[in-house]
Amino acid sequence: MRILAVVMEDAAGIPCFMEETDTMAAIADILALGWKILPVAEKGKRPLLARWPDLASSDPDIIEAWSESFPGCNWGVKLGPDSGIIDVECDDERAEATLVELFDGDVPVTPMFESHRGRHRIFQFREGVPDKAVVFIDKLEIRIGGGGQ
Repeated sequence: MRILAVVMEDAAGIPCFMEETDTMAAIADILALGWKILPVAEKGKRPLLARWPDLASSDPDIIEAWSESFPGCNWGVKLGPDSGIIDVECDDERAEATLVELFDGDVPVTPMFESHRGRHRIFQFREGVPDKAVVFIDKLEIRIGGGGQ
């Protein structure tokens, strides 16, 4: 399985994503950032834990146990205050244009990855954001992780 790993090798000190084949090494990179993760379905994003909002973890021993209980699973990152991040998703050019407009043409450099649908930028969670799973601004999706999502 190939998963996205986070490495802190960028000259500006910004986390960068790169492909890595060693799943546990990639997970260690993610956990080093303090992000909480959870096992999800091998072909999708469905959490494999019934109470995943409460159970997402950054404890390497728990992650190791999950990797043995759910061999071949994918891994999801819990968004929101527990991991300190949100995901800003741009699935098309209209969403990209909205993001550029929100930042007055100067979108900050953030960790970014591409999915089959579009670009995802990881931003730091800030207090005061709505307690919702997703906020839409035109076609821009801001995945906050609130509301147990």
